[in-house]
Amino acid sequence: MKITTVINHLRKFYYRIPALESVYQGFLTRDLNTLGLPNDFYPVPGAANHSLLYVILRAVKELTPQSVVEFGAGQSSILLSRMKDAGIFTGSILTVEHNPEWAQRISSKVNHRVCAVPLTEQTSHGKLYLGYDLRTLDFPEKIDLLLIDGPPAWEANHSHARFSCLPAFEHLDPAGFMIIIDDAERGGEAALAKHLAHLATQTGYHIKQRFVAANSRQAIIACGKFEAAAYF
Repeated sequence: MKITTVINHLRKFYYRIPALESVYQGFLTRDLNTLGLPNDFYPVPGAANHSLLYVILRAVKELTPQSVVEFGAGQSSILLSRMKDAGIFTGSILTVEHNPEWAQRISSKVNHRVCAVPLTEQTSHGKLYLGYDLRTLDFPEKIDLLLIDGPPAWEANHSHARFSCLPAFEHLDPAGFMIIIDDAERGGEAALAKHLAHLATQTGYHIKQRFVAANSRQAIIACGKFEAAAYF
């Protein structure tokens, strides 16, 4: 086994805290009940886990974003749509998904725009991968909640695939924003979180960072009106 493979396995073990999954499940269940929202999610491997859904729900409930962009369609898309339908927030939602069939399936379950965007071969930080081709995507003018949970990046030869989401950085709201990067226990996502934090600092944003960990690890970068998210 290659040393890099060993390191990645150790990183996943060290940066995840599976014992906390039930804790975030409890938070999520409580808040869904309080808000009167259905609790029929499936936070299984390959989908949004309880800690990710908790972070999204709490961010929307407490910070009421005006423009949400998420990369990767699924359980989180349904949660966001239900919260908007319930009047918990009134902002816009844009979901980006690489698989047209899956995009159509999720689109039938939500009441916001789900865009199927093809993957193209790209390079970032010396890494070759298949990433979103965002050249023709019509981004909102200002994004204040950015969720990065796609495209697929679990294969070693595509570990930096989520660097293809970087064009969204130029559209972040200078008044404040929150970035959530899922699967941050993995090398590519950890590198992306570090890079985004560096970009934000270089741009002049005074950011705060936080990690939430259970079966999966979420990196949070927040500033301005979303600074409270660093204490979730």
